[in-house]
Amino acid sequence: MREAIEELERQGVDVRRPLGSPYQLKVAADLSYFPDKGTIYQDGARGAMPERGLRSLIKLLKAEKFGGGSVQLSLEG
Repeated sequence: MREAIEELERQGVDVRRPLGSPYQLKVAADLSYFPDKGTIYQDGARGAMPERGLRSLIKLLKAEKFGGGSVQLSLEG
């Protein structure tokens, strides 16, 4: 968990741990990451995204930041 937070912060991601959720990181307005399993969830989706792991999350966030798309980002750092 700590490693994921540190790497996301290095990448300029506004990362937060929701109260009462020791396993979840909120990395965008509608995007959550669970470091222990590497799963990425978009709010409202029925299941996890097919992408897995921290590297995939960072690639997804960078692609959305520069290319636009359905994921709403908060990448100000």
